[in-house]
Amino acid sequence: MRPQNWRSTAPSLIVFIALLSILLKTDALAQQWSPPTRIHVGVGLYPALLVRGDTLHTAYTATLGGQTKIFYVRSCDSGSSWNEAIVLNDTIDYRRAYYARFLTNGARLMALWYEMTQDVSQLGYVAYSISTNGGQTWSAPQHALDPGLFLVYLFSAASVDSTVNVIYSKEVYPRMGFFIVRSTNFGRTWSSPRELFRCQETSLMDMEAYGDTFHFVWSGNFVQGVNWEVYYIRSQDQGLNWTEPETLTTPGDRGARFPALSINETGSMALCWMDFGDSPPGWIADIFFARSTNQGVNWFGEQELTFLHLDGNPDIFYRADMIHVTFERHDIPIREIWYMQSTDNGLTWGEETELDLDPADSHEPRVAYSNGKAYVIWADDRDNPDTIHYGGLYFSYCPYEPNAVSEGGNIPKTFSLKVYPNPFNSSTSITYSNLKGGEIRIFDIEGQLIRTFFTGGENEGRIKWDATDASGKTVSSGIYFARAQYGSKATAASQSSTCVKLIYLK
Repeated sequence: MRPQNWRSTAPSLIVFIALLSILLKTDALAQQWSPPTRIHVGVGLYPALLVRGDTLHTAYTATLGGQTKIFYVRSCDSGSSWNEAIVLNDTIDYRRAYYARFLTNGARLMALWYEMTQDVSQLGYVAYSISTNGGQTWSAPQHALDPGLFLVYLFSAASVDSTVNVIYSKEVYPRMGFFIVRSTNFGRTWSSPRELFRCQETSLMDMEAYGDTFHFVWSGNFVQGVNWEVYYIRSQDQGLNWTEPETLTTPGDRGARFPALSINETGSMALCWMDFGDSPPGWIADIFFARSTNQGVNWFGEQELTFLHLDGNPDIFYRADMIHVTFERHDIPIREIWYMQSTDNGLTWGEETELDLDPADSHEPRVAYSNGKAYVIWADDRDNPDTIHYGGLYFSYCPYEPNAVSEGGNIPKTFSLKVYPNPFNSSTSITYSNLKGGEIRIFDIEGQLIRTFFTGGENEGRIKWDATDASGKTVSSGIYFARAQYGSKATAASQSSTCVKLIYLK
């Protein structure tokens, strides 16, 4: 807790503190991020981002003909060029549409969003459209459920293979009810809505899945007048049965909101949220982080990532042992887009990096990672010199090899990792030095962990990789990365890493 006199500090000092923090930073990653590139001209809100290989899928809200519609754009070359935006919900009679989200099933994509009809009932629905050709064309929009007399308030969704679960909130006077609808054939048919539980108030929510287990987080309260916290439930049978709600955040003076959840390829979970914590009244909040390695049964203690009391609305993406976080920083009266990352599962974190690089208001960032690049998209209100329209949807990317950035320590001058032969067609030898008690991990080009080798008690040595994964199956031809972990896992502050590229040719 900060001293009492801090709480009386005038909020007018926010700008000074934010600028001072920027001037004091020397962030190496800041030089690697590309200049912001415009995807859509005109105001684009509530973006969703899905990256598969070098293809980026983006859906967002924009106004056309006096109505807010869901637009979709795609890039097949890591964001170098984008197709013309198309409207996904142009055939449904509606008034407003927000909060798009993507799900996948093999080559199929599903875009979901919230919409409200423009008739006298003004009911809210969860709508969706499906593409079977990687986003080139989309089906006519449909509704996943009938909300009944009361409109849907907010929703989230997740899928594993063809099983889709949608959890949504709606008013059940005088409280809020959480309901679920399920599809086991990727949207061809849906179950009837089923109530899970009730609470007093709620806001934005998130949902992810791994195997048969679905995880759902939201912010709200169960008693009127009590601060909002982040709550969590899970289902271990593809959404049929769910645990009772449990609180993930530590109750404080002002509560927590806007949780964002991500799961890596081994099932480890990363959660971030905005927490008012010890932020003085009149200030914003800070970004907090927690992690689970056993599918939500236990969570590591809360970790505060930012400390200026200016931050909110975070998003998170987890791949291998690399965690990417983006958030809004409120440099009153505008918001800015910031990014930070961890290469060791959240034990240590790199410097914060500002991405939008413009004095206009920027907001609602989303982050993803694939093929050695981290991507962030956001809504930006800047002027456009080439058009009379202001604002747009912008993105930036940072190219680096999986887990190649070191955190919290210096690699010794004698530390090395060498590979021969490279390229190789059957096996290759990886020679290491100064790696006593460490490990060498093999990742594919998307950052998925393929194999782990432990170096034992020798400072120098050699391992042989025969192009097989942990189960003994031969991997496909392509680019891989060998990452050497230096230092003891028990002393995370002294950890460092290096990474080399491998080329496997059958």
